[in-house]
Amino acid sequence: MTKKADLAAFIASRIDSSDMTQTEIAAVAGFEHPNFLSMIRSGRSRLPLGRTLALADALEIPRDDLVRRCLDAYEPELYAILTSVFPGLSITEEEMEIIRLVRASKLLPPTPSARRALKRPSVPAP
Repeated sequence: MTKKADLAAFIASRIDSSDMTQTEIAAVAGFEHPNFLSMIRSGRSRLPLGRTLALADALEIPRDDLVRRCLDAYEPELYAILTSVFPGLSITEEEMEIIRLVRASKLLPPTPSARRALKRPSVPAP
């Protein structure tokens, strides 16, 4: 599957699992014609980047996740440039929450032994 097809399948699955109808989702996301959402979910049309945040909200998808997926699928060169210049763009909201918790814990700076422990491969639980 291509990244565009993966994105279309992801959007389709989120529409299908929503409590709203596709017509309701289209209205909440600001699409004038609900059939355009059908074209996006089938991969025949691209999700306009300007509608990405509204669709993410309507489908209860983290905004950063859908924006990242759209950029990677539709503009992979731009996405690669942006993530190399702004590494934080590739961090998910969940990862950012971990960073916030670590910063708030006042455990910084990490000790040399803590750094070594973080670099060790984790052993799966039996």
